[in-house]
Amino acid sequence: SQNHQQQNLDSQPYLLVKVESSKQYHQQRQPNYLVSAWFIPDKNNDDYLLNHENCKFLQTPPADGESEQDVFCLEDLPKLIESFLNQSNQYYKESYKKYCDYPILVFLLPYQLFNYEIERKIKIEDDFGLKYPLYKEYQVVIRSVQRFKSLKKKCTNDPYRINCITKWKIINDSCKTQCNQVFFDVSKFDFNGDKLHDFLKIQEINQEINKKAIALKLKTPPCEPILQVIDKRAIPVALWVRKNINCQEEFDKLFECQINELPKKVQEQRLKAPNEEDGQEHIGHHLALLWEDPYLLPPRLTIQPYD
Repeated sequence: SQNHQQQNLDSQPYLLVKVESSKQYHQQRQPNYLVSAWFIPDKNNDDYLLNHENCKFLQTPPADGESEQDVFCLEDLPKLIESFLNQSNQYYKESYKKYCDYPILVFLLPYQLFNYEIERKIKIEDDFGLKYPLYKEYQVVIRSVQRFKSLKKKCTNDPYRINCITKWKIINDSCKTQCNQVFFDVSKFDFNGDKLHDFLKIQEINQEINKKAIALKLKTPPCEPILQVIDKRAIPVALWVRKNINCQEEFDKLFECQINELPKKVQEQRLKAPNEEDGQEHIGHHLALLWEDPYLLPPRLTIQPYD
């Protein structure tokens, strides 16, 4: 049943990886990032939903060199992800379920990494010595580190937080709805951030938050002003193609499923894509899925790492 499918998505384990631009970003030749991670064995567990105690903070391996802080470059991410996954394994025993799925990987990213092929570029090694990109085994979604930080610091009744939760609930309540009834094409606004913002704001003012503009799709990479509007107006789900390729038909077919099936459908397209060495362009090489679950937050630690 559809409810069962939705239940499965909610009860998946999650690995949250926050990648935040470092203050040393402009001081060195290549960008540097602060990295933190948390593992949630069972988001459906009441303990987690009430106080997030079931969320485990994972240790970050020390950075190479003699840096005073653990700052990392993108090339360091594979070893970090391997470490986080290994640490996560010990927490499966704390889950109430008889069996566990592979975790959904949620990367909290700054805008400049939203079009980085994170699920393809990061390759990790398994127990059998096989090296593979993340998408081969895991569903990978992204979130905005800016929205994440905003949600963390706002009180429960803050208007922005309420807006995020309200729109996410509409998405959740629409689990039986086909994606193509819920996703709004940003190209209708000529990819103009101001026009898109005002359209979404008018709906909120008139209390017309409906399924028509609750999720967004773009068949070209979004610019930063569009990403800022997506955050500011608390859009919970967005799907786009990270490269300008001719894939309209394949892109449209992605929306012939229910919303809760979308992470799985995106992973399927990634797996169907031929090796890029073959020189063939495929939509599966370039899909980015924004999945902004406002309930998926680590605990409010007394001392936040790197904050």
